[in-house]
Amino acid sequence: MISFVISGYVVSASLAKESTRSLLSFSTRFYARRVVRIFPALVLCLLVVSIVTTLFVPESWLSKTSKYTAYSAFFGASNLALVWLNDGYFSPRVEFNAFTHTWSLGVEEQFYLFFPLLFFVWLRYRDNRSLVGVVAVSLLPLLLVISLWYSWYQTAVSPERAFYWLPSRFWELAFGAMLYRCHSNGRLLPESKGKARLYLLVGVLLVGAGFALTDESRFPIPWALASAGGALFLIAGVVNTFDERPVIQRLLESRVLVYIGKTSYSLYLWHWPVYVLLRWTTGLESLSEIAFAIAATFVLAITSYHLVERPLRRGVSPKTQPAGRIVLVGTLLIVTSFAGSYSVFNAHSTLSMSVTADKRIWYPMRGPLK
Repeated sequence: MISFVISGYVVSASLAKESTRSLLSFSTRFYARRVVRIFPALVLCLLVVSIVTTLFVPESWLSKTSKYTAYSAFFGASNLALVWLNDGYFSPRVEFNAFTHTWSLGVEEQFYLFFPLLFFVWLRYRDNRSLVGVVAVSLLPLLLVISLWYSWYQTAVSPERAFYWLPSRFWELAFGAMLYRCHSNGRLLPESKGKARLYLLVGVLLVGAGFALTDESRFPIPWALASAGGALFLIAGVVNTFDERPVIQRLLESRVLVYIGKTSYSLYLWHWPVYVLLRWTTGLESLSEIAFAIAATFVLAITSYHLVERPLRRGVSPKTQPAGRIVLVGTLLIVTSFAGSYSVFNAHSTLSMSVTADKRIWYPMRGPLK
């Protein structure tokens, strides 16, 4: 996924700014920033969608795994839950699970558990000529290669694990982190405007090929390689100091796309629940229904960005609050919100406005399966 490569690069750049701190301060401040960045908007979305799902989605074979995905999403484990529930990404139940999309956030959150330590070791010992320095420099590329092999293996053996598990998606995040390491050492930066244009063009073509040629039965390997490689070229092309920007870069830096980028996290959170809940209720087949879904997604995302994300990012940070306190409050928020979601789902029989005659065979908009 393109977002994994970008996350690997951005997180590395964020961690590099704290390079002079002790390991405890380095890690705590990182997790404090992640808590503020991720969880307020996430728990709001999960709670709202839990309530709406309880009200309008009936209990049936198609919906019975939704609540377990929601519970695990509060703790960054929905990708593991989907494997445990044996819900492949393209199975019918996944299409009607309003929490499926949180799997990718789960992969990233699990990556955050150990990557700060990995990056800290590299920062501290990258210039060390001893065995420790060799290990510090070699560990990330070694894990990247192992992850690539594991992803290839699981694509053939267990498509669900290949798609959802961190070990089989780690290489994409590591791609971004490795590119940052190269940039920090002055490598892979475009030396001329012509080379920057070439990087951007190759990036666009690879990303386009990744989307156009993807075979669902052979994913993530080999098809995710095209998208991930394209993301690398796009980042490498954009990170330059030239006064005259290439056309593709100017397009990417336009006000509209920059604003969409700022709201991208909220767009990610809300787009899938909107589409799924419409599938359960009014349907999502006509052009008017699709247009409404897109409009509703943007309204919810923009509201979340301006009322939740931006105020908290500006007002709460390790610069203004103790990092440990931010992590503690964030943990309490997660646990409390999980309890709220759990209570709502367990009151389904009381709160639900939708009832089915036969939970085993019912299907949205069609009634019983013939």
